[in-house]
Amino acid sequence: MATPSFPVIQLRGAVLKGADLSNQDLRGASLAGADLTEANLSNSDLRGANLDGAILTGAKLDGVRWK
Repeated sequence: MATPSFPVIQLRGAVLKGADLSNQDLRGASLAGADLTEANLSNSDLRGANLDGAILTGAKLDGVRWK
């Protein structure tokens, strides 16, 4: 298994309501169960991120890279 070239980010269950996470490299991040209500994720890279159970109500998702 290859080592990822990006840092491993674990924000599992974090409360990030209204956070500005725009233009962030969140590849492979663990955001399972995180509350991202009204967070700005515009133009962020979420490829391979774990969003299981994350709350994305009202989040800004313009230009997000998913795959």
